[in-house]
Amino acid sequence: MLKRVTLVLIPLLLATAGAFAQVIDKPAATVNLTKPEYISVNQLNQRIDQINTIRKQNGLPIPPDETKQVLNAMINEVLVKQAAEKANITVSQSELDDTIAKQKRAIEGQIGQVDDQQFHNVIEQQTGLTWKDYVQQLKTQLTEQKYIVKEKGDILNNVPTPSEQQIQDRYNQIASRLTNPEIVRFSQIFIDTRNLTPAQKQKAKERADTVYRDYLNGKDTFDQLVQQYTDDQHARYNGGDFGYLARDDQRAQQVLGQQFMNEIFSLKVGQVKGVLESKIGYHIVKITEHYPPKLLTLSDKISPANPMTVREYITQNIEQQEKSKAFNQAVQDILDSLKKQADIKIYDQNLN
Repeated sequence: MLKRVTLVLIPLLLATAGAFAQVIDKPAATVNLTKPEYISVNQLNQRIDQINTIRKQNGLPIPPDETKQVLNAMINEVLVKQAAEKANITVSQSELDDTIAKQKRAIEGQIGQVDDQQFHNVIEQQTGLTWKDYVQQLKTQLTEQKYIVKEKGDILNNVPTPSEQQIQDRYNQIASRLTNPEIVRFSQIFIDTRNLTPAQKQKAKERADTVYRDYLNGKDTFDQLVQQYTDDQHARYNGGDFGYLARDDQRAQQVLGQQFMNEIFSLKVGQVKGVLESKIGYHIVKITEHYPPKLLTLSDKISPANPMTVREYITQNIEQQEKSKAFNQAVQDILDSLKKQADIKIYDQNLN
């Protein structure tokens, strides 16, 4: 008897579960260009939450209600995705990997070198997506971009080169911001004191003093001493080159300390000075370049470390803006056409 009652209850439970699923997963819209596709209220709310998470992280205000705007964006995504599938547009694994690699390099340019897991963590924090979902979304975006380029390549490839007047006008608008701070470039013999005990740090200081005396006495050249003694492995065989350091570099100030920054900027080109102490060690330095603060002209380089001139920078900036406008117009033209072909239904009663 018990077995019979259980068998009767199972379909009732299934029916109840199905009804419950319908209640919590109501449709927000359906889109049918080449096949019916369903956007649920849950999916819509998740997208809004993701957008608001990114806004909070960047200190941006959250609009009171943008349900319709986000839903329209999701509908547009479905339309372009289906159109791309119909046109047999695909993204290869190598294309996806190249894009991810570029994004990783861009992040490293902002926060320094990261391993793959750290990179994944940054992406998940910034987007509110799991790494798997992010990669899938990225692949979808790349597919849609390839479709748009295929359909509207004539518009995208014919963006005019900025005129001399446009370049001059843009320069006049932003000239007050086109400045370089004081910048030095130096080579160094670096003795690392991080994670040392006081006694070990004293021995490191004695070592640095000995190396500096060897230089002053002409026992070895600066480059030879670099190869023998520096703890900076990356620069051991290129003369101990530290690279460029800007006086207003906040990150460098935190790592090296204000006293070290003041001392390094007081030196002249060609001068060798030791032993300077920073928060991370002892330094024997040789100044190789020193640039005063400067308001940049069109013919100046963006910075000593960047061969691009201000003219090239402004030209590139205007071209990117014009290409972005052309791309947005191409997207809008495609969407206008696709919406005329598709069957789209929005369930306003479920959006409240």
